[in-house]
Amino acid sequence: MKNTAVAAPSHRLDPEAKTSRPIRAHSIRAAGVLAAVAVLGFLSWFRLPEVTRGTLWAEDAAVFLADTMSIGAWQSIADPYAGYLHTIPRLVSGIAYTVAPIDAYATLVSFLSCVVVAAVSVGTYFCPRRCSPTGATA
Repeated sequence: MKNTAVAAPSHRLDPEAKTSRPIRAHSIRAAGVLAAVAVLGFLSWFRLPEVTRGTLWAEDAAVFLADTMSIGAWQSIADPYAGYLHTIPRLVSGIAYTVAPIDAYATLVSFLSCVVVAAVSVGTYFCPRRCSPTGATA
């Protein structure tokens, strides 16, 4: 019988050899995205007039805060309002209610809303490049 053993590729012997670069590049990219979200979130927060930072608007108090307090922060996420499932606003409400005292609820909801807008903006910028099969940009 002929010896047909084949040497294992070097990346199998040293798992760090092949994966360290892509993981590091991915980590740097993720850190850049998070930094962009943080910077844009703070920029949009500081653009708000001070009076609006601590104001609850429309459904924020009458519906989302009331539901969060009555049925619970996480149970209210799946509760529809006016025929719509307001997942993101209810998630923001749940986080603000859970993390901060009720006095700071309005301010934290405003800040988290700025962060959500920043995340959507960054996602809109990066998604055509990363998500389309051709890597085309708009």
